Amino acid sequence: MASSLPCGGSATAPPPPRTSIRRPLKLSLIHPPVTKDETPAMVTISRRSSLLLPFPFFFSSSSSVAASSPPLEPYNDSAQGFTLLRPSSWIQVEKAGATALFEEGKGSNSIGVVVNPVRLASLKDFGTPEFVADKLIRAERKKVMDRPRCLVAMVLICLLSICHGRELRIGHKDDGHVYNHTLAKILVEYASAVYMSDLTALFTWTCSRCTDLTEGFEVVELIVDVENCLQAYVGVAHDLNAIIVAFRGTQEHSIRNWIQDLFWKQLDLNYPDMPDAMVHHGFYSAYHNTTLRPGIVSAVQEVRELYGNIPVMVTGHSMGGAMASFCALDLTVNYGIHNVQLMTFGQPRMGNAAFGSYFSKHVQNAVRVTNEHDIVPHLPPYYSYFPQKTYHHFPREVWVHNVGIGSLVYMIEKVCDGSGEDPSCSRSVSGNSISDHLAYFGIEMQADTWGTCRIVFHGNMVQYQVDLAGNIVLSKRPGVSSALHQSVEADKSRNAI
Repeated sequence: MASSLPCGGSATAPPPPRTSIRRPLKLSLIHPPVTKDETPAMVTISRRSSLLLPFPFFFSSSSSVAASSPPLEPYNDSAQGFTLLRPSSWIQVEKAGATALFEEGKGSNSIGVVVNPVRLASLKDFGTPEFVADKLIRAERKKVMDRPRCLVAMVLICLLSICHGRELRIGHKDDGHVYNHTLAKILVEYASAVYMSDLTALFTWTCSRCTDLTEGFEVVELIVDVENCLQAYVGVAHDLNAIIVAFRGTQEHSIRNWIQDLFWKQLDLNYPDMPDAMVHHGFYSAYHNTTLRPGIVSAVQEVRELYGNIPVMVTGHSMGGAMASFCALDLTVNYGIHNVQLMTFGQPRMGNAAFGSYFSKHVQNAVRVTNEHDIVPHLPPYYSYFPQKTYHHFPREVWVHNVGIGSLVYMIEKVCDGSGEDPSCSRSVSGNSISDHLAYFGIEMQADTWGTCRIVFHGNMVQYQVDLAGNIVLSKRPGVSSALHQSVEADKSRNAI
């Protein structure tokens, strides 16, 4: 290493020779703002448990040595073994383990630069002091100027990555047919409307939730199982050229009690003709052993006779999603309808892994939409240590959640893997929110009379049937809804008057 460093044409006695050095370097550039008529301040180098490179000199905007200089005095660093000259008016301050020299009364603008360790034979290997100072100043100015632009660029890159990643997942050859955002927004409105308690308004599709993306829908059959407080309808969506089947979700006195019960539900029913497949007895019976199944199947068959082999879209929320899943499997396996599409919202688990495998084999176009921290998709509990004896979701999940900070929040619809229990989707969060269960895509997913199984029915308006158990079935031939709709609107007008 060189014995001394020139400064203003003077030098001190050289220290003993040193061997080559291999230490990390920390450069601290200290300079107050420079005005046109002001002598530039001094640039010094500070240290922090490493070799520090002192470059005491004066510089101008052209990196030349100033013509006039204040009196100089020696500055010795015994720890690092170097000596330099500094202006006598400059003060010395220890800052966070580093020695800083700056001009008194000028303030300071300390900037630290960390340099990777290098092997040096001489300090002159860095170049002249003027050259190094100019490079440091340019680098720091550029860093400060580019900081806002860098921040904007980083935000844009993140947004593009999020959007691009989502498009790749949806457009993947295995996932492209599975999920469609627009269709999800439509079906969630159908799943919300089935909660309405005014049967006449629902049957004529004049209810408060029977607008927006579902306007013009024609209900063919509305079934209400009064004893079990279940409700479903079948109709034709002419804009989709499809049959819609929607099931109402939980209509208990307290949804909290129903959720609490799910924690203790065990696999208690062998699925027919499927070895090792077990399901939740309550969900299975709600569809198979009530008025719902015969009414839905007959209505679907009747519509298909009139409109041909159009697709069947089955939907439901909460427990209605479980019943919708059994319905989709039933229509496919037992009635040979192969263009069945299932999309549920906030659906609980309904069977074990063997059932999930059987289900996905027959109902391939199935999506379970889960929202944020919705608690119900986490129930009944999944125990990874007992994969064959525990509840297990069937694929495929689409997890809707928000990402971002403050006002920069964006909704992500993540198409999960084909396992049914993707640990990076809803299982990656605690799943403890009831409020996230009661709203999907901003649509209310609960009854207008949540506390009781209340039914509002104007019997003089429509033809209906009541079986021995008191269950209600409202039915009409497809394509004859316009006259009924007009009579309901006229009746509303008379009541208003």
